[in-house]
Amino acid sequence: MNFHQIVILIAIVWYVVTAWFSSGYIQLDEHYQIIEFAGYINGWNDANDLAWEFNSQIRSSIQPYFAALILKFCGWINVTNPFSQAFALRLLTALFSVFSITIFVNSVKSLISKKFWKPFILLSYFIWFLPYINVRFSSETWSGLFLLLSISILITKNKNLTQYWWIGILLGLSFLFRFQAGIVIATIGCWLLIKDKISLINIAMISLGFIFIFFLGVISDFFFYGNLTITPWNYFYVNLIEGVASNFGVSPFYFYFQEIYFKSFIPFGVLIFTSIIIAIIKKREELIFWIVLIFIISHSLISHKEFRFIFPIINLLPIFIIWSLEEINKLNLNITKGKAIIIFVFLISSVNTIGLIVASTTPPSSGIIEIAKQISLLEKKKNVNFMFTGEANPYAPWNCKANFYLENNLNTQKIFSKSRYSNSKISQDTTDVFAFSINDSNRKIVKKIINNLNLKYRGKNVSNWALPFFLVYNAHDKNVILLYSN
Repeated sequence: MNFHQIVILIAIVWYVVTAWFSSGYIQLDEHYQIIEFAGYINGWNDANDLAWEFNSQIRSSIQPYFAALILKFCGWINVTNPFSQAFALRLLTALFSVFSITIFVNSVKSLISKKFWKPFILLSYFIWFLPYINVRFSSETWSGLFLLLSISILITKNKNLTQYWWIGILLGLSFLFRFQAGIVIATIGCWLLIKDKISLINIAMISLGFIFIFFLGVISDFFFYGNLTITPWNYFYVNLIEGVASNFGVSPFYFYFQEIYFKSFIPFGVLIFTSIIIAIIKKREELIFWIVLIFIISHSLISHKEFRFIFPIINLLPIFIIWSLEEINKLNLNITKGKAIIIFVFLISSVNTIGLIVASTTPPSSGIIEIAKQISLLEKKKNVNFMFTGEANPYAPWNCKANFYLENNLNTQKIFSKSRYSNSKISQDTTDVFAFSINDSNRKIVKKIINNLNLKYRGKNVSNWALPFFLVYNAHDKNVILLYSN
């Protein structure tokens, strides 16, 4: 068994463990525009409870249909717990991620020197934020994985017509899972025509593969929305022409460069940022460089920006880091030898190891679904009265129902004032459950409810050991939520 095979086995175990602990979602779209849409397909969700994107018909139905099929299969094998079903989606993503990364690593070895193969293999699977992102059943992750596979074939020499067909298929799937992949497809098309000067027959095979998947998406959307519609055009028109996306916030041009620097944690941010600069100087002849650069710049020109929008290219970062290390190594500087390099490697390795453990064993983003998971495990009476303050409601964040996780006989109540529960009494047939943020400003109200209903502490959305690191690694939007019940 060689080094890469050993790393693959470790990666499979690590990614599966990460999938287990990563309950919930990084961003609400991951749930509401996939799992809740899948519920509409499977018949347990109502159109009135779906996100606004449904009525606007701006989302491809391919991934919701895929999710619906997996959830239906879970039901057939008697896996009905929503948290177990959600884990099944993440588990499938984790395994697909390891497979895609393995194919990519084997394909791009020719682009790096043999001296750096082992570091490249390790970085490709285990930069601290990669497992965290690569287990998400999200449009960004799946689009990026199909993109990774298409690039793997693209950089293979002596391709046949069938391989060009598969490039089109994979690029088409990447596009349907996330329409912004069109930027990458345009970049690749220009590269093939201008730089590689490939034959028209090869271009035709790529185009046919893409068109086949595109029309598969149109058919899927017809059955999902009930009428003939072109969702990529709807998405472009609603978000960019009508400017709806900007209603969710606008950011400056340098947003993504700033986020890459800070959200990957500063030591890694410096390394990644330096790698991109070195690639601009030294790697302008590489297709992967242009894919990443144009993707980031194109997104920087759009007013509404979110860090997750660049997740589709996140698995290309390891090769940038290796390219930069190769170029530094060529300089034969003293900093590449002796104590300086030992200190640098130790610092990066330490930061990465801690981040890897924390990110892989704590719930993503706000971790709010972890609270719903803990509520499901409580021993409860006939009825459940769920109280919460602020944004601690896992069943309807953003006032949009998460019917997938909603329990029967559960009544939710948002607490606004202490007088509301000043005279409450414990009910014999009702379990009172209370969730609130550790930073809740209404501490008097919180204490009043806990004491009045005789509530006991049941847990939080993050383990005690992880708390010191929880707000450091990519955690600007994270919040510690406490759970109490009687």
